[in-house]
Amino acid sequence: MIDRIKRQEDKQYQREFHEFLYKNPNATEDFYINYRIRITEKLLVEYENTADFIKGEELDGKELVNGILITTKTGTASEHIMFYKEVVFLKGKLKQLEALQKASEINNEKETTFLTGLKFATGEAQELYKKSKISFEKLAINLGFKNTDRPYFSATINNNRGIKNLYNNPKVVIQIYNYCVENKTVMCEEFLSKHHQIEPK
Repeated sequence: MIDRIKRQEDKQYQREFHEFLYKNPNATEDFYINYRIRITEKLLVEYENTADFIKGEELDGKELVNGILITTKTGTASEHIMFYKEVVFLKGKLKQLEALQKASEINNEKETTFLTGLKFATGEAQELYKKSKISFEKLAINLGFKNTDRPYFSATINNNRGIKNLYNNPKVVIQIYNYCVENKTVMCEEFLSKHHQIEPK
């Protein structure tokens, strides 16, 4: 029963979201959810500010909810509960979306760290930089990466602190070393030296 209700809520959400996208093609899902939350919470505040919690009085629009007669100027108590449940549902959706986005960012960063690290393992990144003296942004692009991946190259070449410096990530260095061994990829002396400096645990 609960699963069926959740499926219905999800179907309705998807339908309303796609209708919103049709009218607002540049909108993102998190924008849509936050927009819906703002509108619905505003309605909730109106309901709460105008509600009378009265027992036994004959007033228009009253409803018995959990043993309490509730009357509002702008709607009924059942609508108030409906909007409250909608806010809870939307906030749950937003948390799910944020968790997925965070996981995606982590996975993308891990992949970028590994792939840029391979360029250092083979010596291709260092060699190109020494020969051409190009900017780190151009270095990233010339090696097949996005210009926004520049920090991985600048941090490693300049031996900066932080996780974008390949050699500050011993686990990644070991993964790349094992990958190169398995795939018979020739590694440069610099990378091999850094790998050998990692203390076994």
